[in-house]
Formats: sequence, structure tokens, C-alpha cells
Amino acid sequence: MAYGYANEFSPLRVPLEGYRPSYFLYGNPDTKVQVSFKVELVEHSRFFFAYSQLMFWDLRAKSAPFRDLNYNPELFYRLPFYSDKNFIDLGFEHESNGKGDEDSRSWNRAYIRVSGPTQLFNEPTLFASAKVWFAQSN
Repeated sequence: MAYGYANEFSPLRVPLEGYRPSYFLYGNPDTKVQVSFKVELVEHSRFFFAYSQLMFWDLRAKSAPFRDLNYNPELFYRLPFYSDKNFIDLGFEHESNGKGDEDSRSWNRAYIRVSGPTQLFNEPTLFASAKVWFAQSN
């Protein structure tokens, strides 16, 4: 009797990375929650999709409603310079509350961001980032 095994199906693995800080801050009147991640669209392409969502949540109310939601998807291309730790991002992002008509609040912007570590006394001490953006109205 012979036994065989073929791993023909492998689960989809999406290498998500943290992007902006993700946090849960319990407070009064609202609890503030942010989740954020980025993923490289094609391996070694340096093209990224990032998504951040900011929520203001009234956990003390009987039905615990979300008072405000902000959605922020973006696409960017990362160019390293001098080393892998220094980079320039060229990107486009959209930010909105996801509502329509007169309740809508949204904007689009293109940006350039320069980021990298700084050194003090020959030790990496601070990671700095500067972002210049150009708004487009809806």
C-alpha cells in the first residue's frame, strides 16, 4: 500500500505590515481607535497599498454608536536612497467619512514624503519624516 500527499492548495499569504500607529484609547466622551496597515502590491515592486481607519466610538452610550469614521486608503511608490532605511515615498491618498451628499467630507491629495533615521553621537536616535502634499478638491 502506498500513500501520497500533494500540497496543491496553499493558503493566500498577504504580508501585512504596520503603517501608521494602531491604537485603542478609552476615553470620555469617545473612545478613539485607529487601525492601519500597508502591503506591497507585487513582491519587490516597491508599490504599496496602505489603509488607515480612524473611529470615534461612544462606548458609554447604551447602543455604543460610532460617532465618526474616517477612511484613508492610499497608493505609494517607495524609492530608497543612501540605504534601505532612508526613503522617498511618492503617493496619492483619499480621506473621507464614507458618506454622500451634504454629509460627505472627503479630499484627495498627492504627496512626497522623505523619511529616515537621524544620528546623534554616532547612534541612531530618531526616525524623522517630512511630508509635502498637494490637495485636490472633490
